[in-house]
Amino acid sequence: MNWGAIVGVSLVSAAIYLFERPHRHRYRRKERIAFAALVWAGWGLAVLLLAFPDLPNPMGMVDIMFKPFGKYLQ
Repeated sequence: MNWGAIVGVSLVSAAIYLFERPHRHRYRRKERIAFAALVWAGWGLAVLLLAFPDLPNPMGMVDIMFKPFGKYLQ
């Protein structure tokens, strides 16, 4: 696990969150919650991919789902 990369991702996520802080006061509460949730979800996914780089990508699931249909189309 590369701790430097995790710290870097954390710093970038915190910088994005703090950079938008002065502009968020004019947004509605739901928009502020959605922004925070998206930033934290992005941070979580980035850390997860840094911790486990061999995780399958979403395309693998699409291949599993549509592989049987490919046989019928040929």
